[in-house]
Amino acid sequence: MRTEIRGLSADFQSLMQRFDRDKLAETLAASPKKIPAVEEIGKTAVHLLEDFREQITFLGHWISSMIWTVRHPKRIRWGDFLKQTELVGVNAVGITAFWAVIRADYGVQFRDAFTAIRRGSLCIDLVAIAMVRVLGPFITAVIMAGRTGSAFAAELGTMKINNELDALEVMSLEPMRFLVVPRMASTILMAPC
Repeated sequence: MRTEIRGLSADFQSLMQRFDRDKLAETLAASPKKIPAVEEIGKTAVHLLEDFREQITFLGHWISSMIWTVRHPKRIRWGDFLKQTELVGVNAVGITAFWAVIRADYGVQFRDAFTAIRRGSLCIDLVAIAMVRVLGPFITAVIMAGRTGSAFAAELGTMKINNELDALEVMSLEPMRFLVVPRMASTILMAPC
């Protein structure tokens, strides 16, 4: 199928002349190179091991920074810590309370439904209560990880893109102690609440 373009400006005509239809046809006709299964498994294993190593390195760096922070309480930036505690705890109460109300409502619905099926059975009440008690902390943890974790990731990612983390290192401020420790400590403190 041939196409014809008419009335194109001079700037775009020069671009169209550079376009090579034969090269495009070759590229489209070429099949992608198949990677053997063993090579694919090996690459995946290497990526998983690298990711595991990075996670362990981060955890070790975070633990050493927390120990340093506990040993030097006067060096803690309490204003940042309290701000993060407010963001993690107080500002998350609304959505967590919303889910708590839904959990309680489901517990009542389960109890009523199971009681209607078998009157007088304590086992059904226990199942309903257990579901609410197990599901409650689970949903709270998911909300906290989703809401708070994504907010932290977005904030720190933006700082990384804007080279703010490099600026902290230039000023001899360790980003782990300055940014991560207050956020993690406030999250650990506010999670049970």
